[in-house]
Amino acid sequence: MGNYSPPPTLLIMFNRPHKAAQVLERVRQVRPPKMFIVIDGARSNRPGEAEKVHRCRALKDTIDWECDLKINFAETNMGCKNRIASGITWAFEYVDELIILEDDCVPDLTFFRYCRELLDKYRNDNRIFSIGGSNRDYCEPFDESYAFSKRFYGWGWATWKRAWKNFDISMSQWSELKQDRYLKNIFRKHDRRNIENEFQMTYEGKIDTWDYIWWLNSLENHALHIVPRTNLVRNTGFGVDGTHTAFPVFEHLYMDNAINFPLIHPKIISPLDRLFVNPIFPENPAERAEFKKNSEQALAEYDSTFRQLLNLKQFHAVIILFEELLRKRITPHLTQRHLNFVWYTVLAHFNLGDFEHAEALADVLLTFEPHNIELLIFSTNTSMRQKNFQKAHDKVALLKKLNVTNEIQKAQIANLVGALKTLTD
Repeated sequence: MGNYSPPPTLLIMFNRPHKAAQVLERVRQVRPPKMFIVIDGARSNRPGEAEKVHRCRALKDTIDWECDLKINFAETNMGCKNRIASGITWAFEYVDELIILEDDCVPDLTFFRYCRELLDKYRNDNRIFSIGGSNRDYCEPFDESYAFSKRFYGWGWATWKRAWKNFDISMSQWSELKQDRYLKNIFRKHDRRNIENEFQMTYEGKIDTWDYIWWLNSLENHALHIVPRTNLVRNTGFGVDGTHTAFPVFEHLYMDNAINFPLIHPKIISPLDRLFVNPIFPENPAERAEFKKNSEQALAEYDSTFRQLLNLKQFHAVIILFEELLRKRITPHLTQRHLNFVWYTVLAHFNLGDFEHAEALADVLLTFEPHNIELLIFSTNTSMRQKNFQKAHDKVALLKKLNVTNEIQKAQIANLVGALKTLTD
């Protein structure tokens, strides 16, 4: 990783202590000298949430390296938009640059050095508003280590105080901007319709979020955002406890990967043309039917290739093929075929000894099939291999509640219970 000083880091938590602890563990490995923790207050109408918030607050006591730690805990619930926005503004009272990680954004370790180098390089360039850690193929392919976009990527990012001072939570310019030709010049018609709707719903308070506001603020200022060539941050925010992500989408299937150093810098600061994933799916019923037929054929061919690679134990090739499939975005939504591909990739990671990513993708599958006994047994095993004993205990508790009739599965569960007791006594 080389010698470098990690930037000041802000960790935003709420009511998901397991996920927050996972992000904090990544932060612990680079030991930033300045740390900020922001946590919202519990909602009075959510039984059990106060305890979860308390457990998140207790994570501050696990910071075991020497650092300047500052905390900001809300006593009452402020909501996603106001809590996160006010937390970032508060942190900038103490520093001029900042990495921002929410409790469901797990960064690769190279993310911190990547942010350090680009915070330094573009510190005084007012054209650049943020350094994103995510690349879910919204941009045209590029050869350099990163590129520029008019789209903001908020799943793990960094910025400067000089940029954040433009944050306007009231979205005061939206009424004027939506009438301007500017949006028409940078978005395709199909994309613009969706984007304008999201901005409008945020403006009306129907979406409780800060990131659309920040993105709008950057568009008002004709600013650019940095996008890495590889995806550096994994989002684990899907699930019933997610504010905006109750069920997984394609973006949740992207795992965190490392970026190579030295960074290859673009020679020209100019935004890439495309902001959203192709293709645009046909609206005409006949064209849509043909598109669906071709998509099903393509996915069937992928399935055959996945199986062949697994049989040949070409596990690295399975993972590469899965990443290729995600980039192609053959269909608009996840299908049963995709869930099969996720399982193949889980097996590939597991066989390579990468239990963390095997478990991460297994968690996606459990969102669709929470009572799948075989999957729960597998996921419990991967949790134990990583010494995530509390998570393993929760899964075992669920398995005990299920009506398991298969004798082999009963024996497997009994073995898990015994092993967990031995490891935690």
